[in-house]
Amino acid sequence: MNSLETLEDNTTLNLSKILDHMIRNKECEYVSEILKNNTSIKELDCRSIGIQTEDCKKISEGLKNNAYLQHLNLQNNHIGDEGCKYLSDALKNNTSLRILDLWDNNIGDEGCKYLSEVLKNNTSLQKLDLGFNNIGNEGYKYLFEALKNNTSLYDLNISNNNNHKIGTKELNEIDKITKDNRENHFHDKENLLLLLSCRTLQEESVLSIQNLPLDMFKEILNEAMIPFVVSKKRKTE
Repeated sequence: MNSLETLEDNTTLNLSKILDHMIRNKECEYVSEILKNNTSIKELDCRSIGIQTEDCKKISEGLKNNAYLQHLNLQNNHIGDEGCKYLSDALKNNTSLRILDLWDNNIGDEGCKYLSEVLKNNTSLQKLDLGFNNIGNEGYKYLFEALKNNTSLYDLNISNNNNHKIGTKELNEIDKITKDNRENHFHDKENLLLLLSCRTLQEESVLSIQNLPLDMFKEILNEAMIPFVVSKKRKTE
């Protein structure tokens, strides 16, 4: 049986547990082949496996041809600005990816510029983690300009960068845009169904939908085939 065929029923592939050493060319080609050919994996975890810029190029080639992956974790690698260029090129035509984690990847303002070009037109990406990188004033400006026309990204982490180089006003504006997107997002039935199906509904999401009409909430859970249980609070003596 082909190694790719053995992944047929999997929805999550964690390469950070499979590869405990620096990633090599053949392994990156393997990741690329998975993305090109596998139609069941929704989450791919490649954190801390030593991905370099050239490796990112191979992974991006696979991402271009994938219409199923929803969560890509590239946390704690060495992607850099040039790697962001390859990823951005892939994301221009990708409509399935919802979560992209680029925490701690030595990404600077130039990398932000590439990613911002994607955010101007991408309507599927909802969470982007750019924390613990080297983003400065110019990078934040690129992100801010891109988010003005973006209605899908509702969670952007830019903590532990050079935040002191940008004014509080700009940071507040970025926060306001993502907050507005989040509120709109969690009042959309189709988005809620998608989140429930891929198990990415977090505590903040629950708080965001607590004001939905009960009938609508029950209907959403029904379609997602999740039991709806009403718990009664015990009366205090």
